[in-house]
Amino acid sequence: MDALQIIALVISAALATWLLVITVLFLKLRTFFQKMTIGISKKDMKTLLETMDAKLDADHAKLTQLGERIQHNEKEEKQHIQKTALVRYNPFGETGGNQSFVLSLLDADGEGFVITSLHNRDYTRVYAKEVRVEGKLEGKNDSFSKEEREAISLASKKHG
Repeated sequence: MDALQIIALVISAALATWLLVITVLFLKLRTFFQKMTIGISKKDMKTLLETMDAKLDADHAKLTQLGERIQHNEKEEKQHIQKTALVRYNPFGETGGNQSFVLSLLDADGEGFVITSLHNRDYTRVYAKEVRVEGKLEGKNDSFSKEEREAISLASKKHG
């Protein structure tokens, strides 16, 4: 065998291999296409593609709506109570135990309210104060007691 015959043989083998690979890929594609179009005539192919396109458009619209609802819910959830703290203490010497308390209820931004209950032998009083951003009551941080500031601080440190 001379060099020309060897080159022709190598080229023929490469082309045969290439033809085999293309044939296998074509058969896989044809099988997939046949599975996708079972029971559909050539006339209905356009209808099938239009139906699939309409379904894709509907799915896209639904995904867009879901995305908007998720954004709305994430915005709303920040306003729900997420951070809480309870501080019990004894403000009066004549009572036994820490029966008075401060309950701090804050949203994700640190806004909310504190409820203070002062217990004495003769009476129990309950107070509520609004907490604005960064634990300030309408700009007056000195209107909170030490225990209220502690409850706000403990609640603010929690992750909502």
